[in-house]
Amino acid sequence: MDTLSASVSSIMSKLTADSRRTSLMFLQSISHNQRILDELSSSMENLKNLMMEMRSSVRSLTYRISITKLLEPGCSDSAWVIFSNSCYLFSSDEMSWTEAKDYCEEKGAWLLKMEDEDHWQFITVFTQPFPYWIGLTDQNTGQWRWMDGTNYTLNKEHWRPGQPDDWTEHGLGEEGEDCAHITYEGLLNDAHCSIKMKFICEMKK
Repeated sequence: MDTLSASVSSIMSKLTADSRRTSLMFLQSISHNQRILDELSSSMENLKNLMMEMRSSVRSLTYRISITKLLEPGCSDSAWVIFSNSCYLFSSDEMSWTEAKDYCEEKGAWLLKMEDEDHWQFITVFTQPFPYWIGLTDQNTGQWRWMDGTNYTLNKEHWRPGQPDDWTEHGLGEEGEDCAHITYEGLLNDAHCSIKMKFICEMKK
């Protein structure tokens, strides 16, 4: 009886150990599979975002090509696009706001001034899906003004929700956000003037 009892105990111990190992392997398998599923889900989301960005870029490029064909010639440099009575340069280089301002002035131009809704629609089509500096700042006076010194009338419909907010926790110095740019969604936002991004120069024809 003692021998039989010992044998039964040994078998039960082995079964318990095997059961634990099996459970552990099962849980590890579930955890491993879940990690794979999470990674696949993350990859699919990234791919979806990339496809949306590419689709937006293609739409924007297609529109640019179509509208450029309709625009009359008149700008001295082929890199500039004409609209109404001005020529516009949508830069490929990235600069700080001040560097962009100086660059435009060296070309006999100035950072973009948005004047009406037709102007706004034209510009925002050409900028998507990238951010661009424009000639709007409150750096010197505390009031938003265009580069030519004219006052800017705030239109909240053109700005991101909650903007401009003069955010100071950017880690780029004590100054707030004193320079305006067009975001990749085609809305305005204030940012620290030292940030480098593309920019738009405007020159009267």
